Amino acid sequence: MLHSSKCVGRLLMQRNQLLNHKHYFNNSAALSSRAVDFSVLNFNNSSERVKFSANHEEAANSCPPALPEKLHHAVPKYTPPPSLVTKPLWANPRLRKRAIELEVFMKNIQNSIRHKRCFSTTKEISVTPTLEKADSMSLSYSSMDNSSLVTLSKLNDYCATSEVLKRHVMSIDRVSYAEANDIFRNVREFDCKNKSFHALPYRLGIFVSVGAGLGSFPMCFDIDIVHWFNTAYVTADVPEQKDLETWLEVGSWSWNWMEPPLGQVSFLLLCLTYARSQLQNLGKKPFTAYLRNKRAESLAEEFPMYDRDMLMQFSLSDSLS
Repeated sequence: MLHSSKCVGRLLMQRNQLLNHKHYFNNSAALSSRAVDFSVLNFNNSSERVKFSANHEEAANSCPPALPEKLHHAVPKYTPPPSLVTKPLWANPRLRKRAIELEVFMKNIQNSIRHKRCFSTTKEISVTPTLEKADSMSLSYSSMDNSSLVTLSKLNDYCATSEVLKRHVMSIDRVSYAEANDIFRNVREFDCKNKSFHALPYRLGIFVSVGAGLGSFPMCFDIDIVHWFNTAYVTADVPEQKDLETWLEVGSWSWNWMEPPLGQVSFLLLCLTYARSQLQNLGKKPFTAYLRNKRAESLAEEFPMYDRDMLMQFSLSDSLS
């Protein structure tokens, strides 16, 4: 591509020298027909349009320097065709199209060369840390800068959110870091005041689900428990003794009344899960998000002297347990 650009560049230089030298144009009519046949160049890029402006009278009145002696022998004398002498330059549509294609081609070559130079001079950036960079690494949240702490707090990092709140207390109350820790301790105690109550539904759900899952095995396969449950709640016919010799046979008998409640509870949990996902799609807050937001709002109301959003962010980053 670079060789092609040099060849085209030499052609353009020869064309300009031929067009500007008065030796090849004897009158203004001939000067207005400054045209070189570029039919030997085949360019297909005609999608772009380039605006040209030619002031032929000004070029005719100007007197360019004499053509070098070597160029007289190297370049043959150009004689415009009779059909072009009496017509302006851009009256020939074929010539106008060739000139536009040539200019577009030259611009593409220049952009390509500039692009290659830009990427060829790019230096590789070293990613290996230096000793000074390792020594300056922060080992605790209290030694981090403000921008890093704010970024981590937006990711619900509890320690970073706590440090941001401490610095906010220092800025509002104009106190030292030690005094800000005492104030922060009071804020945290209020936020954790009802933690046990808030976590009660979740602990109860864990106990019930684990107990029901483990208790379903003896309810299905233990012969004594199955007999007791049948006598107290089901009152189904008891199979013959030979059909209850193994635990699998006991399970096939108890499954007659165990299958409906287990299947119904499983379907209910599936429907509740689907309903919860649809609430999230609508932007509604399920029970957990509602509970956490209520706790954050109560903390913000208790300490109105500090920023509300910062207090709520601190409360939302903390767990319920």
